[in-house]
Amino acid sequence: MGITYGQKTLLATVCSVAVATIYVAQPMLAQVGRALGVHESELGWIVAAGQAGYLAGLAVLVPLGDILDRRRLIVAHLLLAAAGMLMAAPLPASGLY
Repeated sequence: MGITYGQKTLLATVCSVAVATIYVAQPMLAQVGRALGVHESELGWIVAAGQAGYLAGLAVLVPLGDILDRRRLIVAHLLLAAAGMLMAAPLPASGLY
């Protein structure tokens, strides 16, 4: 049984969103800098931190996918991401709007 067109579309969309999140801050760096009180010369670290985090995730998660059951690994990853979002949700607004 092969992968359907809908499944291919879903996987492509998920991959696109995952990679896009690394670069989404670039067009808004000026606003992010003002909201966080970061000087313009230091704004590059915001994007670099996201890319470094993505690299660290690849370096850790890809080998784990060869060692552990991938389905459980995906569920654990999504639960950790959800926990992080729940911890961030009650934080006060940063003034980006």
